[in-house]
Amino acid sequence: MNDLPQPLTPADCDLTKYPFVPIHLRRLLTSETWVLGSGDERAAAIALWLESWHQSPAASLPDNDRMLDHLSQSKVWKKVKEHALRGWIKCSDGKLYHPVVAEMALSAWIDKLMSSLSGSAGNAKRWDIEVDTDAVKSQIIDAVERLVAIAPQSDVLKKKQLKNIVKGSHPESHPDKKSIAPRSSKTSHPESGGDRNREETERKQKENIKPIGAAVDSTVGGIGGDERAAASSQGHSGQPDRAVAVSILLRRLGVRPMTAQHPLALQWGANEKCTDQLLEQGVETARERKPLPEPIHPNYLAPIIKELLDPPPPREDSSWRDSQQATDAKGRELGLSPKPTETYPEFRSRIQDAINARRRQPPASTGGTPA
Repeated sequence: MNDLPQPLTPADCDLTKYPFVPIHLRRLLTSETWVLGSGDERAAAIALWLESWHQSPAASLPDNDRMLDHLSQSKVWKKVKEHALRGWIKCSDGKLYHPVVAEMALSAWIDKLMSSLSGSAGNAKRWDIEVDTDAVKSQIIDAVERLVAIAPQSDVLKKKQLKNIVKGSHPESHPDKKSIAPRSSKTSHPESGGDRNREETERKQKENIKPIGAAVDSTVGGIGGDERAAASSQGHSGQPDRAVAVSILLRRLGVRPMTAQHPLALQWGANEKCTDQLLEQGVETARERKPLPEPIHPNYLAPIIKELLDPPPPREDSSWRDSQQATDAKGRELGLSPKPTETYPEFRSRIQDAINARRRQPPASTGGTPA
């Protein structure tokens, strides 16, 4: 599973107490899953979307055909399976994820974590106690990184309070290692100047978290975010970072969502063989299956690019196994004939050994004198 992408939602993303599932009507009604689907296919697809909301983690489904049959509530699962699973991708935890459902789930999960953080701060202030909110903030940052990867233009990422947390400058956070409620009697208020090293500590924390905050800033604006990053990089090194160039190229070719921080952009940007021409060829191949205006998800493009970078060896002609006559002909070609006590499966095995041995031999020299 090393080549599979990481799960689109965190393992602890739990929305079982959220009975409401947001649905963007225009996005649904103009999708290929809806437009090209029959009644049974549409019903099964929507049932899976809804069921995934309360799975663990949210927006996931088990990669098990019997469970999918049950969750789809379809009486003709084998008939509708291929269409109902459009858009679902398998991730490194062995589960299936849908980017659109994951986008909605991450938005709800972030709102839930933000409410928890706000409640903890309120209780700390009310009861004048210390509160360590580092764990919740880490969950928020993790969820934000995943949302940036699949939906960089999400409205959730534009919230000022969320940006402050990601950048490490949340107004309610204390600069010390632990997040302390402002009215705690054991520490000074952040605005009191009681901590002599507060500004230095805060500065270091901001530097440590800066890359994540930069990811939010550069992706909220869509294409403009990476183009600004490219311009900034050009000002320092004379040429844009390759991951930025890859993300801009792919977005222009209709690959969504794609940012310079996307794992695949970083991976392809670091591979010298992954040229613009190869990426364009990969998108062209994907477009044969996903015509415009449907966007191409990066994870859909990934196996195509992988095959272009590392083409599989040509398939061996195995028609000589189809009949005894064909096997005898292949044997004569290799100078072999069946032994008196040898069965045809044994003879075919011996032929295969000869083919493998010939394949391992170095190519014949074209110069010099024969031995």
